[in-house]
Amino acid sequence: MSKLTYIELLNDAISSAMTENDKIVVIGKGVTTGGDEGIAKGFYGRFGKNRVVDATVDDRANIRLGVGLAATGALPLVLINGSNLFDCMDAIVNDAAYAPFANNNRFSSRMVICADAGHIEGDSPGEGFLDEGIFLGIEGLAVVYPSCPAHASYMMKKILAAPEGGPVLFLMGRSLKKAQVKGETSPSGGSEIIKEGEDITLITYGPMTDKCIEASYRAMEAGIECELIDLISISPLDEQVLINSVIKTGRVLIAQQAHAKGGAADIITSMLMRSPAFDYMECPVKIISTPPGPVAYSDFTGKSAVPGWEDIYEAIISMV
Repeated sequence: MSKLTYIELLNDAISSAMTENDKIVVIGKGVTTGGDEGIAKGFYGRFGKNRVVDATVDDRANIRLGVGLAATGALPLVLINGSNLFDCMDAIVNDAAYAPFANNNRFSSRMVICADAGHIEGDSPGEGFLDEGIFLGIEGLAVVYPSCPAHASYMMKKILAAPEGGPVLFLMGRSLKKAQVKGETSPSGGSEIIKEGEDITLITYGPMTDKCIEASYRAMEAGIECELIDLISISPLDEQVLINSVIKTGRVLIAQQAHAKGGAADIITSMLMRSPAFDYMECPVKIISTPPGPVAYSDFTGKSAVPGWEDIYEAIISMV
């Protein structure tokens, strides 16, 4: 029997939640026929036209439709077409995240907004979304970026089962969507300690996790024990998990596929500098990220720009 993929597990998680909670409504282009890559496959036949809404090609309008439905007590799940997050920013921030502040908490804006993120080979400069950090400072908006099918399913179930909350931006790594379930995972809260170690804390999320796993085991062959923390939620952060690890190891390396400026790594670094972990640090925090500027279409340029496990391994060796 073949293993389920990232999209298939998400489909199962959403379907199970819709069975248990009749307030969940799926909105998006083409969802009545399965949606992007089959994420909504079977929903229309099972739950009908009132809960599976084939909406417009304008994702901004679909998010605003979700905000209106949330105000009536529904729990909308909006599927954005591709990596169209820059166009949707006004709707996500001003209409979804800030709605409770604008209406004095009279109406809920609880909803899930699913969108693609990250780089894949052959992307044009504007196609891959590498700037999730833009959303991390938005009050009222949670952002999750699972690194594997099991984490995606775990977090989707957790979000849809929560009794209350605000809007959640659920980022799906484009390079991960065909990935299959492998190994056992045991996430807790918004993160998982994949590997324990004493020498250095390695923090990552999304598409970089597999590369960090490879780098950490290569480092182990060199006698360096990494504590590898995979963040499922990047806003809010599992701060205490990170602080406790840095107090133990004294060194921090953060790896992300996004650009460095204003990204999750900057926010994590700032948090650690202001925490009790600062007194235990033996060297400055180091960040591995995609260099400034758009990633070019060229396969060679794209591969060389986005960090690989070798870059992470070299950074580990240089710090210990």
